[in-house]
Amino acid sequence: MKHERSFGERLLRGSGIVMSIFGAVETVIFIVLTGLLIVANGATVSLFSGSREIIGAAAFLVAAIVELIAGILGARCAKTGAGVKPCLVLGVLSLGLTLLSLMLIGRKFDLLTGASLVICAVMPIVYLYAAFRTQKERTA
Repeated sequence: MKHERSFGERLLRGSGIVMSIFGAVETVIFIVLTGLLIVANGATVSLFSGSREIIGAAAFLVAAIVELIAGILGARCAKTGAGVKPCLVLGVLSLGLTLLSLMLIGRKFDLLTGASLVICAVMPIVYLYAAFRTQKERTA
């Protein structure tokens, strides 16, 4: 008998797949761009201008990896019926790290930084909503 997935499970699976793709692409892009910056600047020039940017760049890389893991877990959870709590924890962590990295890397808060915050926060927020909804549907 085929299991009919609830709305929350379908949304969790879809957002998990999208987050997995985004997380993988962000990780690869970060590594390639960092390598290009190192090659272009050479060893004599600082890669980032201050500790704030270094922490922001590290937070961005960790956020991309967490987003990749959260996406895989979300898709697996929706498909197999596994527990939702790891999805909730990784979703909150992904959202927090994404917001932290964007605030630290941005030099000043302007329209572009605000737009980046909104755009980059959309998928983790949808993912968290789907995880909460899935948890609620499974306990009902």
